[in-house]
Amino acid sequence: MAPDGLLPHSSHWGVFRAGMRDGRLVVVPHPGDPDPNGILQNFPDALRHEARIAKPMVRKGWLERGPGADPLRGNDDFVEMEWDQVLDLLAGELARVRDKHGPQGIFGGSYGWSSAGRFHHAQSQVHRFLNTTLGGYVRSVNSYSAGASNVILPHIMGPFEDVTRNAVSWEQVAKQTDFILAFGGMALKNSMVGGGGVSQHSERGSMLAARKRGCDFVLVGPLRDDLPAECEAEWLTITPNTDTALMLGLAHVLVAEGLYDRDFLVRYTNAGQLVNQDSARDDFGLMARNAQGDAINPLRPHNFWWWDRVSGRPVADHAEGADAALFGDYQLPDGLPVKPAFQGLEERVRDCTPEWAEGITGIPAATIRRLAHEMGITARDQTIELPIAWTDWWGREHKRTRARA
Repeated sequence: MAPDGLLPHSSHWGVFRAGMRDGRLVVVPHPGDPDPNGILQNFPDALRHEARIAKPMVRKGWLERGPGADPLRGNDDFVEMEWDQVLDLLAGELARVRDKHGPQGIFGGSYGWSSAGRFHHAQSQVHRFLNTTLGGYVRSVNSYSAGASNVILPHIMGPFEDVTRNAVSWEQVAKQTDFILAFGGMALKNSMVGGGGVSQHSERGSMLAARKRGCDFVLVGPLRDDLPAECEAEWLTITPNTDTALMLGLAHVLVAEGLYDRDFLVRYTNAGQLVNQDSARDDFGLMARNAQGDAINPLRPHNFWWWDRVSGRPVADHAEGADAALFGDYQLPDGLPVKPAFQGLEERVRDCTPEWAEGITGIPAATIRRLAHEMGITARDQTIELPIAWTDWWGREHKRTRARA
């Protein structure tokens, strides 16, 4: 207990101390949090707020007529009841559905945060309860929080957890990032909570430090305050739901004008991997596979193809001494027509000019070109190299780590 008598606590809203004084809850943010979450101060008033539901409420029609279709649902009154009564009603209804329809008739759909940590995670507790008492239930997959990224990211970058848990840190943004293009912004309200708890809200301070160092911020979205004022961001009020058109317009300029780091694309992406172009095959549009590929690492064997610019022939991807072509149409020894993945990207964005994007997004073509140049020059010409040794998929050791600003 702290000298002021308040007890320390950690939650997904932040770290704080709390206690009762003169019949009222007092909440004090941790002094080490540079930008405490204002939501913490909602707790004292919430205890006795007139909108708080003090007891369970049950729909009147359900009490009178039981389960089933009811024309009053949505317009019915609710009856306040004691907890013991409601628990009995819930147990009876769960048993009825289980016995009549089986576990598949019960949807465990709770998705909420109760407190920091996993034991107090509401969804986990509901699922554990339904598994142990009813023998199973129907659940959903993914979440509304991460949205489609749960499904899409594994196909374009890597597993969701690997990508999101190893993203650029705010400390790195503050010290090294020179240009930030934010679609939908980085509203501080979005980082006020964290599933495992938040000890320091550092986002505002990091963005301010980056801006003072010279980092440029560009905000694409309808809301001006989706980036804090400290960023002094350029605000582009794009037509809603046209973000993809802007991205394609930017990609067109980056590819057409060579505003990319070729060596980086070859080494760290699938840009040079050859894609099957035989539309009659089931694997059309997928990476062509090399059945005889080197299996040094079974988790990532050399079973994709590159077209080596040095020897003018297909080789295993990342083969020692090879230099992958990024453009062109080729044919494998078995006659399969292929092309590098980057060639496919070039063809996809070839007609997505800034003028085309302007007609959809409302953002001037000149602005789109300027942004693409800023992005490309920053990423291509401002390399960050750190003296951090690492070993690649196939056991080759590297003395330095290379990244982009």
